This record gives sequence, structure tokens and C-alpha cells, in this order.
Amino acid sequence: MYRIKNIKLTNFKFFFGEENLELNKKHTLIYGENGSGKSSIYWALHCFLHSTLKPNADSVKKYFLPIARNEESIKNRYAQDTEKSGVAITLEHDDFSRYANINAEISDSVVNTQTSPEIKLMTLSSELINYKVIYNMYLATNKSTIKLFSYFEKNLMEFIDFDQDLTTISGNRLSRNSLEWWRYIKEGIQPYTTMTDPRYLQFQEHVKIFNQKLNDYLQLITSEANQILNEDFGENFKFKFQYTPAIYNDFKYKEGLPHGRTRETTAPEIELLVILPQLHGVASEIKRPQSYLNEARLSAIAISIRLAILKERYIDQASRIMVLDDLLLSLDLGNRSSLLKILLKKYAPLYQLIILTHDRVFFDCVLNHLSEEEQKRWCILEMYETEVDNKRVPIVIQYQTALSKAYSYFKGINCSIDYNACGNNQRQALEELFKKQFEAYSLRHDNGELLQTNGLMIGSCISYAKNMYSKIGFDTDLLDELEIHRKQSLNPTSHHNPQSNFYKSEILRTFEIINILDSHKIEKLVPHDSVISLLVECEDGTKCTYKIQILDDILVYKKPDSDYFLSQSDKRKYVIKEYNGESINNETSGLTLIELYQDTLNGIISKLHKKPIKKEDILSAFLYEGKTIYTILEEWNNQL
Repeated sequence: MYRIKNIKLTNFKFFFGEENLELNKKHTLIYGENGSGKSSIYWALHCFLHSTLKPNADSVKKYFLPIARNEESIKNRYAQDTEKSGVAITLEHDDFSRYANINAEISDSVVNTQTSPEIKLMTLSSELINYKVIYNMYLATNKSTIKLFSYFEKNLMEFIDFDQDLTTISGNRLSRNSLEWWRYIKEGIQPYTTMTDPRYLQFQEHVKIFNQKLNDYLQLITSEANQILNEDFGENFKFKFQYTPAIYNDFKYKEGLPHGRTRETTAPEIELLVILPQLHGVASEIKRPQSYLNEARLSAIAISIRLAILKERYIDQASRIMVLDDLLLSLDLGNRSSLLKILLKKYAPLYQLIILTHDRVFFDCVLNHLSEEEQKRWCILEMYETEVDNKRVPIVIQYQTALSKAYSYFKGINCSIDYNACGNNQRQALEELFKKQFEAYSLRHDNGELLQTNGLMIGSCISYAKNMYSKIGFDTDLLDELEIHRKQSLNPTSHHNPQSNFYKSEILRTFEIINILDSHKIEKLVPHDSVISLLVECEDGTKCTYKIQILDDILVYKKPDSDYFLSQSDKRKYVIKEYNGESINNETSGLTLIELYQDTLNGIISKLHKKPIKKEDILSAFLYEGKTIYTILEEWNNQL
């Protein structure tokens, strides 16, 4: 399929002059501080695609006129009236040797998107969502129900097709598009005729068909959206649409009594209701969900609905993009992670993803969901506001990790040599490294609570790392050395001379330490909640088979230039699910694998009065997915 290779913005919204964004057909992640022009990219793509839905080229060109000529102008305010304004996009096919590039533009002088079948298909099968689009879906007062028809009319119906076209009472042929149908129904009969006129009866039949088709469509997406809500977001409630049909020529009422006819179309209504799980055998129906559910759950419903509609719009042969601008702003951390997993697993293979955010924590969260190898397949950018010739303009730069920035400042690559800035970025790189290790290890406080890594500074990181490394069996000497550097080269207040030779040697050594610490690996061998088997054979031939659910990860560790190993001190809880096929469900206290194995042998001796045959390597006694843990560990090490 075709993907976006390049976006050229010329005097468009916050972008003054010309800006080329080279996406190179990659998924794209953009962090932009507030006011940096990040959302201008969203609107550029929105205007570009939606231009194919406009009636003619002039209805697109008007947006690029000077504001003095059009109040809806999106031309940059610094641009002269005679200067060009527009958006140009280059699409390149995955099989670029067989398919030519597509170059299309919308501007004050050119609109050629409407003649491109590929771009029209891309519009119909793509999705662009920002925070406001989601928030507006459930916007309602506490006293009102959530009414969605006007939202559907404005945002969705132009992408909803029925399963047939329609011939109007005047003989015009309408497409299958629901918005085209609604505009016809909404206009009514012009001029009005008598209720006995065959055209009147035919129009009323069209209203009936419209209502039936729209209601059927709503029921269709309800099932898919609830599946997304329950399976992907992990919510235990459902929602439904309550549809009130459109009516043409309804009664007018005066003092509660019928008083003539309206001769107009009353719009339908789509109300959103939430159904809670059964309590005491009765399911609760919530008619005003905004008064009961928090914003995160309402957003989860709204996103589920949009994704369900997107599935119905899927066109196999079409090129597709998905643009998300601060979409996850209202979701809690759990739902953010859930949606990220959905996007990366289900949608990344099918769409070119473009994710924009002003939230640095979320930006880092996306990066954490991508392996180093996957990050190479993404275009990762940062945007900031700057000032040029007294004009506020955006600056777009390639994302650099803290470590790569440190190297740049140390070597003077595309910047001046600055050991102060280098040390600051080394400190940030170390904090990021330690936090990833803490999270991989599930480091906990003495009271058992999981350590919250947000806000941890380098001093605390080194202190926690010493304790963790000691338990694992990693060498802590490097951490003692790092503590000395923390007080000097990693201390931003100590750099009186930003190019001091004394700090240069310390900084060099810190780079070496970072590289060595990064070679200390903490990986999941068996993820938590998995079920493993334990087989114990006795001298008399009796076999004891246990099914055991592990409640914490079985981790493996690797020192520099060594094989992966299990730490004999790692304790975790277990649930003994079965013994020889019979259900048990006994939960153990915190035990190492060795302690669990030995406790099992002791239990066989004391309760069954059997003599078990003890294995020399207990890892060969535990099986996961048909392989012994010993074998799995061997396979890991053979791949090194």
C-alpha cells in the first residue's frame, strides 16, 4: 500500500515559511510542547484527506486565502497575502519499483487530491482522532442523557455507508452514503405536497428505510465496540445505543393537543446508555453515564466506538493512516497501556500510525513499548517553539536519547562542546537505565509495595540499585564509583568550567560505566500468571504431577560477558492449581523455586510416605509450555 513519505507545510497554521517532514513511510511519534505547532500537523493531514469530500476545488482553496478575505483562513499569520499557503504530501508505495509516487497538494492555487483515486480511498479508510473528538462524544450535562446524533452527523456519517443506494422522489440517484441520505431526508419535500400524493408516501417510506438502516448499523457496531471495551480495555460493563427515529411532518401541539403539521423533518436521536454487570441477578441500566463513569471510562467507550466504526470502513486494497493527537490525554495509565498494546499489535501492521502528544510521560511510555529494533522502524520527532526575527515559529528535530545527546555535547556534534550539558544528559541516561531495570525486576519497598520510579533522582537510583544488585548477584563496585561521579561530573552545579580536563576524564569514565551497566540484563523467562508443571517421581514408581500458577515473573539475569542465569534468592508466590488432575488452589507464601521444590518433596514424604527421587538440577523438574525451564534457559544462552 501507499504510505506517507513526506509532508510539506507552507505557511500553514503555526508553520511559517516551508517545512518538510520526512516520514519515509515509517510510523511516526511526535512529542511537541504546548504551543509548538504539533496540532498543525494533525490539521494538515485532516484538511488534506477531507479535501476529497468537498464539493469542488474552490471550497478547499478558500481556507488558504488571507484572513482578510476569509475568516476561516488557516494561512500562517506572518505570511504575506501574496505568499503561497498549502499542504503537499508525497506517497510512496511499499512496492515502489512497480508503482510511481503520488504527489498531491491542497493550496490557494492547486487542489488535485479530488482527482486521485488512491487518496480518496485513503480518506475513506483512514482515521484521525484528537482529544476533542473523543471528549465531544460524551459531552453532556449531568441532567441530560448523552445524545450523539449531531456528533454522528458532523464527524462520522460521511464515512458510514448503507448496503444500498436510493432514488429520490425527484428521480435523483443517491449513493450508499448515510450523510447523503440524511441531507435528502432532512430537507423534506420541497415544495410541500398533500399527504395523499404518491410522492409524499414514497418519501415517508424513504424516512422509514433511513431509520431502519441507521439503527441496524448502530447495532452492528455496538457488538464490536463492546468486544473492544471488554477484551482490550478490560472493562466489565457494556453500552448500547437507544435510537429514536427521524419523523417527517409530525404533529404540532398547542396546549397539549395536536394542532396542524410541521412540514419539516425532526432529526433522529442516538442516546448512549451503559449497562452494568448483574448485581443480585439484575443488570443496571445507566441512562446518564457521564454522572456515573469517570472520564477515562467514558473515553474508553468513545474510542471503542470509533475503532468499531473504523473496522466497518476497512477497505482491503486501500492505503490507510491513523492519526492520533493527544488521544490518550483523558485515559488513566492502565487504559493508556491497553490502548497502546491494541495500536501496536492490531493496527500498526494495517495502518501507518502517526501519534502526536504534548505529554512527555506518554511519549516515553510509547518508546518503552517499542524495542530498540522497533524504534528503528519509527520516525521519532520533537517539536518546540522558538523565535526567529521576532516571529514565534516551530522547530522540528530528530529525537535523541539522553545518552546520544550526551555524546553529541561531549564530541561537539552539531553543537558546541559542553561538558556541563553532557554531564546532565549522562545523569538523565543513568536515571532512565536504572528505572527500566527497577521496573523489569519489579523492585519493591520493604513493606512489599511496588517502587514508583517517577521522580527518582540519580542518588536514589544508585541507592536502590545497590540493594537490587546485591540480591541478584551483580557486582556493586561500579555503583560505588558512580556515586563519586554523581557528586562531581554528574552534578550540574559543579561545572564552573564547561570544558575542564578534570571533568573530561570523569565523563569518559561515566560513559564506560553506563555501557557496562546497560550490559546487565533483566529479562522475563516465564511471565507472571503463567502455569508451570512440576513432576516428581518416587522410588516405588509413583508419579506426582502439580500444576502451579506463578504470581510473579520468573526472571533471568545476565552480567557482561556471561550467560543468563536465575537468581537463587528470587522469591515469589504460587498457587498450586492441581495435583494429579484434582483441583487444589492452595496459595503459597513467598518461596524461591528451590524452596518450592524442596517443600513439595517434604510434603510427599510426610503426607504420602513416599521417597521422592531428587533431581540434581531442579530446573529440569519444572516445565513451561512443554519444555523444562532448564531447556528454555539453555536455548536463551545458545542464542547469545
